Amino acid sequence: MTPVKILISLFLIISVCSISAQDDLEALLMNEMGEEVEYEFGTFISNNVLNNHSTEMTNKNGIGFRISHKFGSLKSGPAAFYGFDNAISLFEVNYAPVDWWNIGLGRSTVNESMNAYTKFRIARQSTGAKVMPVSVAMLLVANCVTTQFEDENRNNQLAERLDYTSQLLIARKFGKNFSAQLTPTYIHRNLVKIKADLNDLVALGFGATYKIKQHFSVNAEYFWVQKHNTPSTEYFNPLSVGVCYQTSRHAFELFVTNSNGITETQFLANTTNDFLKGDVRIGFNIATVFTLKSKK
Repeated sequence: MTPVKILISLFLIISVCSISAQDDLEALLMNEMGEEVEYEFGTFISNNVLNNHSTEMTNKNGIGFRISHKFGSLKSGPAAFYGFDNAISLFEVNYAPVDWWNIGLGRSTVNESMNAYTKFRIARQSTGAKVMPVSVAMLLVANCVTTQFEDENRNNQLAERLDYTSQLLIARKFGKNFSAQLTPTYIHRNLVKIKADLNDLVALGFGATYKIKQHFSVNAEYFWVQKHNTPSTEYFNPLSVGVCYQTSRHAFELFVTNSNGITETQFLANTTNDFLKGDVRIGFNIATVFTLKSKK
């Protein structure tokens, strides 16, 4: 990581810590004055909309686990059992030292990659003594490819294995049943396929959920992604639609998507299937949270 990226990361951490401290002070003053702040909760069913993160956070001292799985393209036909013979997966764990901060680690079968992320809550939708129209969080992800390169001389070069994703998650809960999220995104890839390809990409995501019953909802997610400038490969914007079910500790999401990858950089920057032509695959997420209680 370059010194500039390190300084930016430190600035973001200091800024978020300052915001959190200020929020705690405001809450204390409002309590002393007898005023109440009513925060929105359950904007989304889990920490992810479908592929991408949502503004939801694991609560303090919580440990969250997520298994994400995608099968192959339905267009692969009966020879590959319509994609069920081919699959990719991700196992992820996160921890919340405090309510407004999550840190996580994951392992993906795509390129045998490892990813680490941190997510900060910057603001939370609220009414009453403190009015905030939206919830805002920041997500910073680093991904490392661990598979062996064909060129043995490159296997010792860690920089070529890294890519980064930065996102601002802005969500609002409209009433009891509907929520929406806007996700400006920046992607940096240290290594690209050809010299003409872009190391830096920007994207803009839209996510939404609609509760149809107490524990059931329908979710949708779409990302517009900047053109890659790769003439040899045609890329498409990732689109996903799914249904979600929630219990007291678990969240289950079943969806169809055209995205090939499973981590942020993979599904945003490497989607080569066209959703509108039926080139989709089935995927699912299973998420659960356990709370660590301190001893008295």
